[in-house]
Formats: sequence, C-alpha cells, structure tokens
Amino acid sequence: MMGSRRYLLDTNVLIELIHGNRDVINHIVAVGSDSCAVSVISVHELYFGAYNAPSEKYFKQEMDKITSVSKLLLI
Repeated sequence: MMGSRRYLLDTNVLIELIHGNRDVINHIVAVGSDSCAVSVISVHELYFGAYNAPSEKYFKQEMDKITSVSKLLLI
C-alpha cells in the first residue's frame, strides 16, 4: 500500500459534489472514486441536513442527490 493515497471527503466536499461543482468532480475522477472515503459522520450530516429541509419537496430532492453521490462513491 506504499505510495497509494486515500482521500477522506468531508461534508463540505460532498455538498459541493452534490451541487455539481466541476472542480470537485474532476478531482475525484482524476484520483478515482476507489481512492476516496467518506466517514459515517459526514453521511449523517448529509442526511441530517436533508431531514431538516424546509419542505417535503426539497427533502426528496436532497435525498435523491445524496443517493446519486452514494452510488458514485459506493457508500
């Protein structure tokens, strides 16, 4: 495992990914999603943010985005 890098993506990076930030997406593509990790705390923060959404419609939209990112990163 010498020389291989792993990246722990914090909640802010995940939010940028969810919002389609091209710089974040390009970096994850460049390093490979298999080199990225997400803590259970960050996952909880995303769900907590969606749960506290101002409306049911917004909640569903945010949950759909979280699900898409989860599939990308195999969370």
